[in-house]
Amino acid sequence: MMFSAFGRTLRRRVRLKKRILGIDPGSHKCGWGIIDVTEGGHCLHVDNGLLQATSKESLAKRLHILCDQLQALCREYTPSVAVIENVFVHRSAKSALILGQARGAILVELSRAGMEVVEMASTQAKLQVAGHGRATKAQIADRVSRHLGLSERPFEDAADALAIALAYGMQSPLQLRNQANQERSGSRSPSNKRGRNAWAELIQSRS
Repeated sequence: MMFSAFGRTLRRRVRLKKRILGIDPGSHKCGWGIIDVTEGGHCLHVDNGLLQATSKESLAKRLHILCDQLQALCREYTPSVAVIENVFVHRSAKSALILGQARGAILVELSRAGMEVVEMASTQAKLQVAGHGRATKAQIADRVSRHLGLSERPFEDAADALAIALAYGMQSPLQLRNQANQERSGSRSPSNKRGRNAWAELIQSRS
C-alpha cells in the first residue's frame, strides 16, 4: 500500500447508499477519510490516513507522488463521491499559489477516477460537524471521533478530511441543491474577490 491508513472499521454488512472520500489537500501531505452513508442516513467510518511525499522533492515530483497514491486509494476503496476543501484565502500569496496547484492536481486525479467531485468550504464543514465555523483542529478531531464512534482520535489532517466527508454525508437533499446553486454563483462571491486580490498581490510582487 503506497499510502498510510489508520483505524479501519470492520462491521457487519449493511445496505449502503454511497461511499464518500474526503480530502484535506496539501503540497507534501494530504489527509483523507472515507465514510459510508447507509440508506437510513447513518454515516459509518471506513478508513482514514495520509497521502505523503517527502518535502525534499520538487513540487512537481511531490504532486506526482501524491496523485499516484490517490489513484491507488481510489482503486482500493472505490468511492462514489469525493469532497475536497475549497479554496481559502491564505496569509501568504506564495503558499496560496502552491496549495492551489496541489488542489488542481488532486481535482484532475479525482475527475480521472470517474467520481462526482464536490468542493466544500472548511467553515461549512466545521459548522456542520462541530456546530460553529471556527472550531479548532482538536475540536474537529474530537467531534469526528464522537460522530463516527472511533476509539482513537485520527491525526489532524485525516480528521479534517473525515469532517469534510461527514459534513457532506450529513446534508439533506435540499442542502445539497442549495450548495450546488451557490457553487454555480461562486464567481460573484466576496471570498473569490479576496482570492483574486491574493493572486494580484503575488503577480505584483514578482513584477
